[in-house]
Amino acid sequence: MGSARDANAVLRQRDWTVDALCAAGFRHFQPRKRLVMARELGCARTVRTADGALQAWPGDMLCYRPDEQTRAHREEHEHWPVRRVLFEKNYRPWDEQLPDLADLPRFLQAGYSAWYKHSGVWARKLATRQLIQSLESAAPVQVAAGQWLLIGSAGEPWHMNDSAFRSRYREATDGPVPA
Repeated sequence: MGSARDANAVLRQRDWTVDALCAAGFRHFQPRKRLVMARELGCARTVRTADGALQAWPGDMLCYRPDEQTRAHREEHEHWPVRRVLFEKNYRPWDEQLPDLADLPRFLQAGYSAWYKHSGVWARKLATRQLIQSLESAAPVQVAAGQWLLIGSAGEPWHMNDSAFRSRYREATDGPVPA
């Protein structure tokens, strides 16, 4: 799994079994409940994130963290696109009182609504670099060792740095492993 040959193979979306994920070193993690503001996109666009440019298509959901700003642009909130079918599977409407955040009225006025991610992911910290093709990347990207490689509910890979991963997910230690 950690050879130079593996580092050159592109990991793409595929059907995974629990056994295959475990054999590949992945563990299941649950999301921490965090507010996400989201709205449907009417047209295609490139979404510039801290990790690079991602492609979004009409019908995709554009998600923002209203309490988390990017490191590069303190006035810009952390954001990313999610395919509509995956958003519907993995997110639920926010079911608590909205927090008192300075920019929250701006999101609400722009047509965003409040959600949270409820479904878990499979993840492992990379010991060596890995090429992955996420659903939103135009081309495969090289993910550095030390980053987290995540596999979503539809077998889609993406990556995240350690601090972002730890702030968003916790190891699922109790209950059965999802199939």
